[in-house]
Order: sequence, then C-alpha cells, then structure tokens
Amino acid sequence: MTTARAQAWDADVIIVGGGMVGLALAAALKNTPFSVLVMERAFAEPRLSLGRDMRVSALVAGTANMLAGIGVWPYLEHQAGPIRAMRVWDDQEDGGIRFEAGEIGEEALGYIVENSVLVEALHRTLADAENVHLECPVEVAGANWLEDHAELKLADGRVLRTPLLVGADGGRSWLREQASIHEYGHPYHQKGIVATVKTRLPHRQTAYQRFMPTGPLAFLPLTDNLISIVWSAEDHEAERLMALSEKQFADELYLAFGPLLGDIEAVGERGAFPPSAGGAGCESRPARRDGARTAADGRPPLRRGLGTDGCAVTLHEAAHARHPLRDGGDGRLPLPLHQPAAGVGQAARPGHAAGRQQRAAEADADAQLDGTHAAGSETNQLVSALHVRQRDSYPGTAGSQPDCRRRGG
Repeated sequence: MTTARAQAWDADVIIVGGGMVGLALAAALKNTPFSVLVMERAFAEPRLSLGRDMRVSALVAGTANMLAGIGVWPYLEHQAGPIRAMRVWDDQEDGGIRFEAGEIGEEALGYIVENSVLVEALHRTLADAENVHLECPVEVAGANWLEDHAELKLADGRVLRTPLLVGADGGRSWLREQASIHEYGHPYHQKGIVATVKTRLPHRQTAYQRFMPTGPLAFLPLTDNLISIVWSAEDHEAERLMALSEKQFADELYLAFGPLLGDIEAVGERGAFPPSAGGAGCESRPARRDGARTAADGRPPLRRGLGTDGCAVTLHEAAHARHPLRDGGDGRLPLPLHQPAAGVGQAARPGHAAGRQQRAAEADADAQLDGTHAAGSETNQLVSALHVRQRDSYPGTAGSQPDCRRRGG
C-alpha cells in the first residue's frame, strides 16, 4: 500500500475511514483492476490495559475465513485468541448453557483479537498492493453527489472525483451526516466497562458470559492466558465501578463473575464506553435538472446506510450502531465483510439511478446470515460489477483504469 499526497486524484472507489472496516474493504479489492483510495484523518493510538489494547473484536469463524480469503489471516492468526468453548448463564447460579467447537466440527467458535493488532495485519496485507493507496493524515471538508459520480472536497483545496464513495468512518460517521442520512436509535442508559485482567486459573480458551439484572458481563479469552472483560452496567452503577481502586474493582468483579477462574490477580487500565443501538433511514428525493440530487432544503437526499443510492454507500457502524455484547459487537467487522462488498459492487452498476437504493436491514441481515461463505466468489461479484461501472464511466478504456497514483511523477 502506498502512502502519498497527490495534486489530483481519480479513483474507482474512495473509502472515507482507514480503520478495520475501511481497510478490510480495501484488502478485498487488492490486486483487482480497480483503483482504491483510503482517506484517514489520523490513526488512533491504542489504549493499553496490562499491555494489551483494551478494545478488542470477536471474530466468528465466517469472518476468520473471510480474512483468510483476502490474505489477512496469516498476519493475524498467532495473535488471535481462539474460543474453543462458550459458557453462558444468568444471575441464578443453577443452569446455563455451554457450546463446544468440536460439537460442530470446528476448531474454534471464533477468535478474540485486539483492534490495533487487526489494523496492523490489514496494513501489512496492503503493503504491496499497487492499486490501493492511503492518505493519512488528511482532512475531508465536504462532499457533493452528482448524477454519475461523487466529489470529495479536502481541506487542502483538492477535489477528488469517484464513481463510488464509501463511508467506513464509524458510528459517528461524517460521511453519513454529509449525505443527510437520517439517524434513528435509542440509548441503553448503560456503559460498557472494558479492561484486561489476569485470573489465578487458566481460561482454557473458553468465553464466559453472565447476564445480570444490571447488564451482562463477558470474559473473553486472549492469548497468554489474559482475559478481556466487557462489563455492561447501568450508568450510575458503571460510574461507581469506575471510581473504585484496582483492588476494590477486582473484588467486585470476582463477586459478579464467581469463582470459576479463581481470584482476579491483576486488573489493567479501565475504560467506559456508552453503547447505543440504531441505524440509518432513507427517503427518496427527486433529481435536479442539473443532475445534482438534493433534498428540499438544498441538502443531498437521504440515503439508507449499508446499501446504496447512486454513488454513496456506508458500511457497518457508519450504518448501524450496536451494543458491544449484541448484534455483532462494538467495532467488529461486518460478518462477513465480503457480503457488504458485493453490495458495493451492486452500487457501481450503471443505468440504475432510481432503483439503486437497497434497504440497510436487508443487506445487514444477509451479511449476518452468510458468515460461512468463502470470500472468493463474493469478491469476484464485486470485481465484475465494478468492471461494468468502469466501462460506463470511462468509455473506451476497457481493460484499463484511471491511475490514482501521483500524477506528473
């Protein structure tokens, strides 16, 4: 992957957001005939807890297969904590359920990976991609949607043109706001407390989750017998827990979780994050005669997230915010990413102006249910669809594409 600043850019796909989701989409397009530009304002430094990133992702087997299919897994597998079993119970001490990977013929039910480790693996995957380029730091100032392409305005005065603009910039998506995508949702009135802990007994590559009246508590197995916890609690209780000393918090954690893994021997730095649930709505607006689609108040039309309308698409948390212990997890990749990528391909088809809107809920449901497919066939669909779009946007250039690298040397 090339890091460069250029005077002018034209790319088949511009991705706003260079985190896990944006980089994974770029990796899915690596070594295809299409030029890809990833725009990132700044790479965040991980917050460490016992030397580990306190933000982790749970990857199901289908997502691990997708990462293998796009070449990322070899850079990741030795740092991914496998989940061989899972135990779930509620605030009553009796009962509960247990899942074993061996029961379904799998080596693991999933994997726990530090977010920063996954981002680094994606960077390594893209290091030699001639068709994928990264700009960071870069400040995006505005966006404009025309009839057959989008324009992205940068703070340094440049205007980038692309037939497909992708928003992968998180739950507070700037691009979603620029596209006037209506947000809906509701707060949980909870905070998720995250930290890395060490217990006296080994976790045996088992994930634990206990549902309590104040919220769920999860123990997620990392490598080196460390554990990432996510403790969701009502706001007032979370504030109380965050104010405790390390020893007091360890004692409270032991009382909440129980004696399964022995004493809590160490607790790293804690963080608290307010989860929310929501998504993006859609309202169709007529096109202006000059080709620019606008709402009645002069803004671009409302669009549905994780779907398409013309040349804009939003992915994952830019379309759907999720609770960290529900419906995909906080910061996790779409399950799998290649299914939304196929939707991006559909957006690139020409002659599709009025019917290009796809419901986000339908696309998201397909992505969740299709987590066992290999990545190859879906990526091929994306490549085929983008190739059709490319011939339409750049007539007479079949078999080639505009060069998105630095012009004039």
